[in-house]
Amino acid sequence: MNINKAIAMQRRYEAATATPEEKEQAVSKAHDYVLLGYTLLQSADIIFRKAEKVMQKVSAYYSRDERYRMERNSRDLDAVLKRLDTASAGMDGVIAGIDPYAYDRIRSNAYEVLRFVMLLYTRTAGNVKATEALEKSIRRMAGNGMFSDEEISEIKMR
Repeated sequence: MNINKAIAMQRRYEAATATPEEKEQAVSKAHDYVLLGYTLLQSADIIFRKAEKVMQKVSAYYSRDERYRMERNSRDLDAVLKRLDTASAGMDGVIAGIDPYAYDRIRSNAYEVLRFVMLLYTRTAGNVKATEALEKSIRRMAGNGMFSDEEISEIKMR
């Protein structure tokens, strides 16, 4: 039997035998992950637009090769921004339809996430001790229960 077919059959069986409570928990958890993903897309949108502004400062005083590289990077960045706009357009409408202020809250969360990522990146990149110390400090804080420590631990490069 094809392994992919076996995995699909197993998933269908698990879905068919799940209790209503398990299904409700799964839907709720899926919403959490989708919302987190959407927030990260918003963070990516913010940082890419910042990069676009920075790249606009490249002038004709740069060498021809450097100008070409920056123009190519700018075109690539434009393509990413267009893709982000397309990917988030539907979600923007859904979120605004649920709560008109939700988009602003998510965008605010996206800025917060991005600030923390930038702080983490600039303080801990390549510094294992700093990364471990920061993680220990954060783990001592109380969480809101959206994601368990086990779920968070699964998100680690192996």
